[in-house]
Amino acid sequence: TTMAQEAPWLKDGKPEGVEEVTPLWLVGAVKVRVKPGALEKLLITKGTKSISLERAKPIHRLFDEVSSSKSSPELENPFSEEMGWGVRKVGAPEVWKTGVEGEGVVVAVLDSGINVNHPDLEGNVWKNTGEIGRDADGGDKSSNGVDDDKNGYVDDVYGWNFEENSSDISDYLGHGTQAAGIIAGQGKKGFKTGVAPKAKVMALRSCCLLGGEVAESAIWEAIQYAMK
Repeated sequence: TTMAQEAPWLKDGKPEGVEEVTPLWLVGAVKVRVKPGALEKLLITKGTKSISLERAKPIHRLFDEVSSSKSSPELENPFSEEMGWGVRKVGAPEVWKTGVEGEGVVVAVLDSGINVNHPDLEGNVWKNTGEIGRDADGGDKSSNGVDDDKNGYVDDVYGWNFEENSSDISDYLGHGTQAAGIIAGQGKKGFKTGVAPKAKVMALRSCCLLGGEVAESAIWEAIQYAMK
């Protein structure tokens, strides 16, 4: 990116005040988390065209409680018959008859996360093969705290949480799981809820932690992740 090229102090280690640097090559920008003093350097950096400030979004205890309830595999199926009606309405069954059901397709879901334990998504949640199995020490790659596939994200088995920069993609809101079901629900309970029941969904949690607000940089970084 322009800023990274013109400002080597951003990539050669982390000088005082600079806490995080993430290239957003998709849009020719850089996401930087800094303290006020370091921000002043950005303002006078050669090549800087504009700076957009994003407000920090602390985790609210309310959403922690909702998240734990949404992640239970024992949840009653939220996809009602109206979902099935919608699948029929768009003509999905006719397409399935031609042998097209989404097999081999991965759909990135940029939303509030995904409940990977939901029965209608069983077998249809994308997994990062570089982060599963055993490492050289016999540890579980999915939880060893190591970036096994060297993609810059630690233990990103199902995707990544771009709001909180973590591997926790649990759905605290429920909307992301609903969207995933519309895309690739395979109907384990005897009912195909998704238009592409053999596709896989990638969990990219990128919104909407508080009040429906979305950080633009989280969206761009999530898209970059899906493109790699």
